[in-house]
Amino acid sequence: MGVYWLKGVAWRALLCLVLVSLIVVVFPSAAAAEVDEEGATEYGVDPGVTLSPQSVIRVNSNSDLADLVTSGVATGSGTEADPYVIKNWDINASSAGNAIYIGNTTAYLVIMNCSLHHASMLSFPYANGAGLAFNNVQYSTVMNNTIQNNDYGSISLTSINYVDILNNKCDS
Repeated sequence: MGVYWLKGVAWRALLCLVLVSLIVVVFPSAAAAEVDEEGATEYGVDPGVTLSPQSVIRVNSNSDLADLVTSGVATGSGTEADPYVIKNWDINASSAGNAIYIGNTTAYLVIMNCSLHHASMLSFPYANGAGLAFNNVQYSTVMNNTIQNNDYGSISLTSINYVDILNNKCDS
């Protein structure tokens, strides 16, 4: 007898039900926020993270990234398996240019769970007024940051390759 007993509307309804079920399983909702390795499920800084005050960060080479590790601002070694990580900082860049400026780097870098605010437009490249500025940067991920109340927007990107920007809360 097979599926011949399903005729007309019943057959189409069953086919639609199967297709919708497959879509829900294979393609989860694009509107839902992703859950990252740190467990964050909302955009911006993870609500469970305590931020520490930090002065503005200026990096203009891979060796400057290594210096951030020495000074305790970052962790890691800059490799794909152990990227430099800048995280859990509250950076008020009032009258100081960008909260974070990263330039001329090829080392792996992650910036996460930071609040970057009140960047001011002073000059280029370190102070174009964006909360975060990347200039000639590769292999970086910017995730779960709150970047707001800056003179020139949230994120400025110039000459970048392999940069991922995920789950950030941004406004000017």
